[in-house]
Amino acid sequence: MTDSTPTREQAIQIWQAGVDAVASDRLVRNAVRVEGQTLRVLDERFEPGDWDRLVVVGAGKAGAGMASGVAEAVADSDWAKKLTGWVNVPADCVRPVPGFTLHAGRPAGVNEPRPEGVEGTRRILELVRGCGPRDLCLVLLSGGGSALLVAPTGGVTLADKLAVTKLLASRGADITELNTVRKRLSAVKGGGLARTSGARRTICLAISDVIGDPLDVIASGPTVADESEGPAALNVLQNYCSNRTELPPAVWAAVERGSHTGGVPDSVRTEVIGSNAVAGAAALAMAAKLGFVQMSDGSAVAGVAREEGARLIELARANADTVVDLPLCIASGGEPTVALSDAPGKGGRNQELALAALDAVWDAPDGLNGAVILSGGTDGEDGPTDAAGAVADDAVIARGKALGLHPRPYLDRNDAYPFFEATGGLLKTGPTHTNVMDLRIVLVPAGG
Repeated sequence: MTDSTPTREQAIQIWQAGVDAVASDRLVRNAVRVEGQTLRVLDERFEPGDWDRLVVVGAGKAGAGMASGVAEAVADSDWAKKLTGWVNVPADCVRPVPGFTLHAGRPAGVNEPRPEGVEGTRRILELVRGCGPRDLCLVLLSGGGSALLVAPTGGVTLADKLAVTKLLASRGADITELNTVRKRLSAVKGGGLARTSGARRTICLAISDVIGDPLDVIASGPTVADESEGPAALNVLQNYCSNRTELPPAVWAAVERGSHTGGVPDSVRTEVIGSNAVAGAAALAMAAKLGFVQMSDGSAVAGVAREEGARLIELARANADTVVDLPLCIASGGEPTVALSDAPGKGGRNQELALAALDAVWDAPDGLNGAVILSGGTDGEDGPTDAAGAVADDAVIARGKALGLHPRPYLDRNDAYPFFEATGGLLKTGPTHTNVMDLRIVLVPAGG
């Protein structure tokens, strides 16, 4: 039995168990393996004599780990000699992987399309376009793929796409809404990559960073037909941008004409191999080992980050009386949004959520009353910062009050990072090489 008072270290251990369960190389090795000389991908078998090349392309924050999983799976087999790989990843994820070029498609902590991503995507499209009837193509996709797989459609520039993304994100658009628009501005998203492939068989392995794991939304669905209705992208733009002059005319024109939408060949298959639900279940399994009663808040939590922080406080209070002899662990997954102020400071949605939780109890005599709330991005990134998220506990409250700080002004200007930097609450992990949205851990002492 664990001590009745939870600790920050336990919250981190439980969170890390969830992240480890969706390690990208592990997920890929479960899906790709060589038995004798036969390559197995999911439930399909491929004999080396029937294929000239194994072409592997992809994009995402988990790209380096996914590439390593493929390289390890085919090592010491005939397939290793057939392997040619190119994957666009964030700059801090670049590392040597046999058979692969890991291309820095954007700088670390800058989750937006960049010219280097455009160049990397050009090389990817060259590779898949050059595939023939004796080539097998694997596509490795993960969260962050939308910003790393970039090929603006005719008439739309990279600057135009950036303007759209920044405006929608600043006004609280969620990932599904963002991707609905981005697919209409791209020659690679919405099935564009699949339609380019000349391979006899193309299989996409995806690690989902989207609520509900919709295939057409993960990395904006480069291997999946666009399932959104024709007016959907236009409706998103009109909802968040009533003044047409705020966006370039080329953007409105591309969205209104529907861009390049269409189906994908029957030779293309896309499957999810990892998700937030897997991470949440693994986190609760670790909590059980540590002696906690377990409760799931689900893996589809959206909403607004500052409201979710307050909601988690209420959830902890509501369930505090249900555990008497053992402490409680609540695992919560998903991805809330942040509505930015006119002059936002430094932070991310996980840091803002944790800060909102602190704000909800700041003036209470007992503070968090021994509870611990950790909110972290499973990719190791949270906004344009070097933190994965933050931890809120009574120690952070004590340091903040000793320094004369109050969370409310920081919360109002989306400036959580300096607050947690000063109070010792930042969660820093570096790149985790996976991405299944966010994972939050709430620990409540026994007896409330």
